[in-house]
Amino acid sequence: PRVLKLLFPHNSCGVVMGRGGEFIRQLITATGASVRISQPSEMIVATQERVVTISGNVAAVDAAQDAIFQRM
Repeated sequence: PRVLKLLFPHNSCGVVMGRGGEFIRQLITATGASVRISQPSEMIVATQERVVTISGNVAAVDAAQDAIFQRM
């Protein structure tokens, strides 16, 4: 298994999640990766960033990362 942690500006997390979390659900279904976005209360205050954690096998994590980067 592989775990990848990415930092995203708090204001950009909505784009990653999609309306009502739809993009994340589609991403999990399509890639088989687990994707978690930290809660606003867990935000890194000094930088206003949140952590996006992607985990799964190498192919799933790579596919999820590519899809998120394309969406951004």
